Amino acid sequence: TYARIVEYIDEAYQAAPEVLVLDVDARASKGIEARSFLETVRTALLQSAPSGAPAIPGAHGPVEIRRADMLRMEVDLEVLQSEKLSEEGEASIADDAFWQGRPPTWGELDAQIDLERDVYPALRADILEALDPPRLTQIQVYHSPGAGGTTLGRRAAWDLHLTYPTVPLRTFTDLTAERIDEIFRLSGKPVVVLAEASDLQPSDRDELFEKLRLRGTAAAVVLITRAAHGGDTRHQLIDPMPLPECRRFINAHLSRDMPTEALERLSGLRDQLSDD
Repeated sequence: TYARIVEYIDEAYQAAPEVLVLDVDARASKGIEARSFLETVRTALLQSAPSGAPAIPGAHGPVEIRRADMLRMEVDLEVLQSEKLSEEGEASIADDAFWQGRPPTWGELDAQIDLERDVYPALRADILEALDPPRLTQIQVYHSPGAGGTTLGRRAAWDLHLTYPTVPLRTFTDLTAERIDEIFRLSGKPVVVLAEASDLQPSDRDELFEKLRLRGTAAAVVLITRAAHGGDTRHQLIDPMPLPECRRFINAHLSRDMPTEALERLSGLRDQLSDD
């Protein structure tokens, strides 16, 4: 049984678990004494928890979620609740890694450091339309690798999280649909689910939608898919980038503190685009 548990965890999370041996004997002759270990974990969790109670938007105002329930939900989902920024802390806007290709943190999105893409207004409008009246829908976004599809999805999630309960998918498990439905029932509002196609395989997607349909869950699933060519959707970030967006991105980079050589190359590229 023990080996099967380890194997299941390894398969579910794509990482071998670290095993600690807990000894019920106070002398802990064969491992770590269980009671002391659990007390230490309990104390650490209480000390690290923000002072405010996390809350999500509800049909009749904010709905608080117990931290124990939040921890359980966040095995599968990253719940964008009221304490998210305080949980990220100073690390949320710590460096220039976003400008070097890292997906933005929630703090960076809150600070509006990203540039609005031409496709964003239509995407946001379509998500809002899918949420009212409440129903189960899917919205596809196709993007070239590195074109900003992940940032676009996270921008939409952050902009909507104060109005609708919003949950980026961490990983798909047998309990994912149940947890999305729990958030829907708690809030009384449809849920925005943001998912990367790489984290939600087609068979898992079918299973998720079938389970949500059977439960009567209202949710808009925004699926971000890498693709060499655009699919049958109007929400696309496919290379090459439109010239107006190119100019905006170059100007944004030129306003930053960069090495002289990089600034000169960007200035030359901007001039070339202006000539075109």
